[in-house]
This record gives sequence, C-alpha cells and structure tokens, in this order.
Amino acid sequence: FLVVAVVPGFGATSLQSLLLMFLSDLGAPDILEGLTLSVATLSEMPIFYASGAIIKRYGASSLLLASMVVFTIRSVLVSFLQDPWMVLPLQLLHGFTFAGAWTAGVAIAKQNSPPGMETSGQSLFSLAYSGVGGLSGSIVGGQLYNVLGPRTMYRIKGLVFALTAVTYTLTLVDWEALRLKKWGNKRSGHFPQGSASAYHAI
Repeated sequence: FLVVAVVPGFGATSLQSLLLMFLSDLGAPDILEGLTLSVATLSEMPIFYASGAIIKRYGASSLLLASMVVFTIRSVLVSFLQDPWMVLPLQLLHGFTFAGAWTAGVAIAKQNSPPGMETSGQSLFSLAYSGVGGLSGSIVGGQLYNVLGPRTMYRIKGLVFALTAVTYTLTLVDWEALRLKKWGNKRSGHFPQGSASAYHAI
C-alpha cells in the first residue's frame, strides 16, 4: 500500500507546479495560472465532504483505485493541451485525484495499523505520499520535462498511473476465494452460464 501511495504523490507534483510551467510555455497569462490553482482548490471541497460516504459505501481501496484511474485520464488529457484555457475544466478532476487519494490513503493507513498505532500509520502514508512521492515527482518530472518535453512527461506519468492501478487491482482480488470457487464448481458439476454450451461444442 505504501508503495502505491508514492505514485499519487509522484503525479501530484507534475499536475501542480510543473503544470504552471507548461501553461506558461503555452503562453498562458498570469491570471489563468491563478485561476488554475483556484479551480483545483475548489474542486477538492465536494470530494473531501463526500469522501466519508464514498468510503463507507464502496471502501477506501476502491476510492484510491478510482483516483489512480482519474490520475491517468487527467495526465493524458493535459498532454494534449493546445489552448491553455482548456486546462480549467481539467482542473475539476484535481478534487478526485488529490482529495480522493488523500482521504482513501488516510483511511487505509488507519485500517491497517495496529491498535493504538493509527497516527503512526497515517504519518507513514503522509511520508510516502508527500515526502517520497513529492520529492521523486519533482526530480524525475523535472528531468523528463527538460529532456523529453512536458507532453511526453505527462504521457509517461499517465502510463505509470495506469500500470499502478492495474497492479493495485490485482492485489485487491481474493485469488484464493476464486480458486476455491472454481474448484467447487468443478466438483459439483456446476459451470458458469454459457460454459456448458462451450464445453459441448468442444
């Protein structure tokens, strides 16, 4: 989980400080850069407000996974920006990428901490997200920006988010339960719908 937590922090840097550099390269006026930050901040409010209900209904892991998917979409869309003003609607996704990942991470850290160690667990998450993720995002992102350009940088980070989301999804699957269910179906002679016809066709 802490390894996964590094990735949102890794991406947050490129979608904040490096994004302003990209907008400046596109010829954005100063007022747009201010509006970009304002829209991002406002987008956090509804997610922070609703995060408790979302986690209660779908689980913190689902919220973290959803934020990773939105990180992927946001990074790829930013990489295709031509008109700097079009960044404003994309900034509405910031609430899901930051507030969603942060609240989910705090909840997961609490759930997986031993009794009485919840604060320490949440501190480790903060270190992974803001410390390791933020620092590595600045260093690696800055180098990619200078060497390959901002568009390629965002696409590479989008790929990292996508791979992390897939990997995290695989860790959430109860493989043992699936194996036992499959074995039980074989022992009882029950097959998933449609499998019997496929079997007879063979």
